[in-house]
Amino acid sequence: MEMKTERALSSILIATDFSAGARLGLDRAARLPLRPDARIALLHVLPEESDVSTTEQMVASAARRLEKTRKSVTRMLEAEGKKDCDVLVSVAHGKPFVEIIRQARAGKADLIVVGRHGERTFREMLIGSTVERVIRKGDVSVLVVNRASQEKYRRPLVAVDMSESSRLALELALRIGDPADGTIDVVHVVSLPSPARNIEVALVPDIIVRRLEEEQSARTKLSEFLHSVDATGRWNIVLKSGDPREVILEEAKSRRSDLIVMGTKGRTGLEHVLVGSIAEGVLRAAATDVLVARLPRADFHLP
Repeated sequence: MEMKTERALSSILIATDFSAGARLGLDRAARLPLRPDARIALLHVLPEESDVSTTEQMVASAARRLEKTRKSVTRMLEAEGKKDCDVLVSVAHGKPFVEIIRQARAGKADLIVVGRHGERTFREMLIGSTVERVIRKGDVSVLVVNRASQEKYRRPLVAVDMSESSRLALELALRIGDPADGTIDVVHVVSLPSPARNIEVALVPDIIVRRLEEEQSARTKLSEFLHSVDATGRWNIVLKSGDPREVILEEAKSRRSDLIVMGTKGRTGLEHVLVGSIAEGVLRAAATDVLVARLPRADFHLP
């Protein structure tokens, strides 16, 4: 399925700390579907507690490393046939998550791309990390890259709850995915009634009928929701009951998904709490890349 130019990304921000993990984000970014004139911003943030003399040296060093990174990204883009993209570099000073959000919004980025950072595992680094804070505090979608990329995303799995954030997740999956078979897996987790242990045997058939009715109702609503996003019928619907985090991770594993796409929690987004949410659980445990869709907010302000 060829990516339509109007759906390709026009602006992305790549946050880098020059680590091996950050390199994953750079490699993946070069393989994303980009408009011919796309803007790619490379950002490195220096710690805010450094003194003036140290900062000057750090800025000079970071600028040199960013220039090398820019040349490397340019070569990767050229290898992908993307010769006209504008690659810019920037060194900021302050709280990393604040500067990442600030520059992503200033550059009207469609996406923030971050690679796995630090010597500890991503699972250990998530709570309180820059990535978690960018997702919690910002309103720009974030792609967390956990794996080395060899090709475009071809087997995305999108988790939806029929909220506006999951609508955005579907739209992003259409923009950056390139499914080999022309379809995108969509998983929706429903709460269905189940027989209690001590329930009378005579009532079991009624519960089974109710389960089937509610499952069919959920499937109908989901089909209508998906049709409102894209009417081409390219969705492969997976309807399951259970713990959403477990279902999403199990489906991604069984389907060998190369990307999990999901919105933030429910209709209210993830403005205050990430810990314990479905998004946080998936981010912690996923072996593959995860894209968290964030809706823009008119009342947004940086902390």
